[in-house]
Amino acid sequence: MHPYVFHAPNVQRLLKIQNKHKILTQSYAPLSPIVRDQGGPVDEVVERIAKEKNASPSQVLLAWNARFTQGCLVT
Repeated sequence: MHPYVFHAPNVQRLLKIQNKHKILTQSYAPLSPIVRDQGGPVDEVVERIAKEKNASPSQVLLAWNARFTQGCLVT
């Protein structure tokens, strides 16, 4: 799971199916928005939340993954 695609209708349908069948969702490379793919659709939001919470962008993305997935693989 990735914050870039999380709110897409097809992803939301997939999550409902996964929840119904108790399929766990994991995240791969959750820090890629700020490490590898800078300039993406969540950068401004991540930066704003990081400033509001006195946290780093990495902490914000990891917290997002902890809330919306059942684990993540950090590369």
